[in-house]
Amino acid sequence: FPVTIFCQRHAFGLWFAENLASERSRLSKYKLIVFPGQASELTAEEKSMLLEFRKNGGRVLSFPRTGYKNRNNKLSPMPAVFYSENDFYLEDYGAMLEVEREVCEFTGSSAGQFFEGHLWAEKIQILNTAWQGEAQFSNKSIYAGAPALLKLKENQKHGAHVHLATCPVPSKEAFSLLRKTLELPI
Repeated sequence: FPVTIFCQRHAFGLWFAENLASERSRLSKYKLIVFPGQASELTAEEKSMLLEFRKNGGRVLSFPRTGYKNRNNKLSPMPAVFYSENDFYLEDYGAMLEVEREVCEFTGSSAGQFFEGHLWAEKIQILNTAWQGEAQFSNKSIYAGAPALLKLKENQKHGAHVHLATCPVPSKEAFSLLRKTLELPI
């Protein structure tokens, strides 16, 4: 599982929680919160907790949503809403065949570097300019040019939130780029 491998390679302890609210009393002890495939939308309390966690320097890593349902078990037309419904819009999504790969190319300071995605992909349109596309799906992708890795960082004191629009194929290079993008100490 990519999340477990990422945590092991970077010497992070790993703790599975029922939901974010169940960790309220321990949240300040964590450096990184990972949403490995959020099936349901976050509650208002959980969104508030996530924002406070980041304001205190915590980092958040989220993978594509897999359930697309709200808490009332109704289909949701949005990618995971972490802070506001006006952050981004989900245009399309889908599962990938076992042999399918999507090449995701970094832009900006990491231009020229890439990672491969598999299992699942989301085509996201960024609405809030605080979110930036740090990598995009390549020209040969079904979602060519759409952001493949999105990053939210409002100021230097806040921790970053990185959302992957696909699941990276586990590799030393992909994990190193993720760590750099999350601004995690070495």
